[in-house]
Amino acid sequence: SHNVRWWSAEALGRLGPVARDAVPVLEKATGDKDDELMRIYARIALFQIVGGKQRLVEVVDMFPSSSDLARRRGAGLLKSLGSKAAPIAPQITEIMEMEKIKSIRKDLESLSQVLATD
Repeated sequence: SHNVRWWSAEALGRLGPVARDAVPVLEKATGDKDDELMRIYARIALFQIVGGKQRLVEVVDMFPSSSDLARRRGAGLLKSLGSKAAPIAPQITEIMEMEKIKSIRKDLESLSQVLATD
């Protein structure tokens, strides 16, 4: 089921570098053409495991073309990173200006406030 895959990726991300063995599977999941949420969960998990600002930039870059559900879930995941999302503060500010992402503006504004205080 999709939910199990999403939750598994989220759990692996929370483990951080200890989950390094899962990197190849998560890398493959970033290209899952049939599940945009899996692509988001996988990128955020990879960021938490191996770092790399680009993973988070890719998540934000997906927002304009993603479903509302994927945008909301992705924004919530980014928000949960708190100050760890600092490398993408400029992208967060830029994406908040887009009309299409109204549904996630609240999460992005909360994240921006956290990033501004750190």
